[in-house]
Amino acid sequence: MALSQTVLQIGDEFRALQETRVKTYASLQEAHKAYLKSAPDYDFKVYQKEVAKATDAFNDISQQIIGLQSELGDSELAPFVSQVQDLERRKLHLTVQCQLAKQKSQDNDEDEDLRLLLKRLTEETNCVVEEINITLEEIRYFLADLREGQ
Repeated sequence: MALSQTVLQIGDEFRALQETRVKTYASLQEAHKAYLKSAPDYDFKVYQKEVAKATDAFNDISQQIIGLQSELGDSELAPFVSQVQDLERRKLHLTVQCQLAKQKSQDNDEDEDLRLLLKRLTEETNCVVEEINITLEEIRYFLADLREGQ
């Protein structure tokens, strides 16, 4: 039972870190919207500061989760946490690509190829977010089962 309690605590800590990650993404998206609104001169310095803050937060969250993963060892929760981490890496990569494409599309609003690229990237990002949400739901059910089993 002690291991279940530890896995349960780690699972709760992971979920809290994931909530912080979601808030960090929201802040980054708001900063990017403000950056795009500053066109055509673009206030890059302000946006750069926000990106640096988000990068630091993402790195900190990731390091904490890596620590949790090592504590989980080969528990049943470990593959779910690993899957979320892999999906979050993909989401971050897509987010960067989307932000770059949004600016290029805004600067070249006649370019249909850019519009199509942005649409594809947005759809891919939405699919990854959906996969993350499904995995987080599985984690929630797993942790609920652990709580019931105590």
